[in-house]
Amino acid sequence: MEQQIQPNNIPLKRKLRDDPTDWKLVAYFVICTIIFYGLAAPLAHFVAHHLGDVDTQQVTFDNIYYRYYVHTKYLPLQQLIYYSIMLITGFMFINISNLQNQRQNPLKGSDGTYKDFKCTIYVSILLFFASAIVVLRQNYDLKSYCDTTHRKPIKSPEMTDIDLQAPLQQIFMSIERLNHAQVLNTPNTPHCYVYTDTEVFNYNYFVWTTGFVLGLQFTHMDVGFLQQFTLDWNVMKNWPWYLWALFIGLISLIGFIFTYLYYLYSTIQFFNIYIGIFAGIIGLV
Repeated sequence: MEQQIQPNNIPLKRKLRDDPTDWKLVAYFVICTIIFYGLAAPLAHFVAHHLGDVDTQQVTFDNIYYRYYVHTKYLPLQQLIYYSIMLITGFMFINISNLQNQRQNPLKGSDGTYKDFKCTIYVSILLFFASAIVVLRQNYDLKSYCDTTHRKPIKSPEMTDIDLQAPLQQIFMSIERLNHAQVLNTPNTPHCYVYTDTEVFNYNYFVWTTGFVLGLQFTHMDVGFLQQFTLDWNVMKNWPWYLWALFIGLISLIGFIFTYLYYLYSTIQFFNIYIGIFAGIIGLV
């Protein structure tokens, strides 16, 4: 009987690995992670203590990035530098640690070129202005609360008809108002306050950097049935029902969040401004 040969580049079904745990490899991953996390500490400390922010003196800038615990006209250049460096070195970390240096060069992407690395540099700037600018802490996050001549921005949820009792809105507001058990000296309610350099370092390193490093471990989930969880139709068409359920669930969740965010930004009349900012940044990149 003639044996059917399946082309190597188009597998009909991806076989799952059932390899025993390689504890030496696990130790390698753990050591690399500890080293990477440790090296980030002096960088975060230097940025917090020696680099400053820029006062834009623009109320529009303040209104766009107002987030209850972020009410400032200051552009945090120190955090832009730190965030970009962390994303760039995170790219290198994935190559060296998670991929076990298979590419023989921490700056090369999956196609063997430097295209992905260059893209990471550009995208780090885009992502900073899209979200990280209000996630990382800067000294003057609450500075505009000291300005009595500047009324609360119109985009404050309390001044709109947004349903503050909506489940997702409750999640957003609870995250914004987290005080992290006061360990990081976040005020119970925002008011005129300037964070010290030490407070900036403690938050950006022990909270944000810790979460970032943990997020870099995501590629280790490529085990068991998750090995088939890839956006390749030749693999997807052979998915079992539970992978389709997982995929549809994730798409539905992402769609719901983006739809709700569109509703929020449209309600406070800032959706078009955000689109304009993103378009401008993409155009510059």
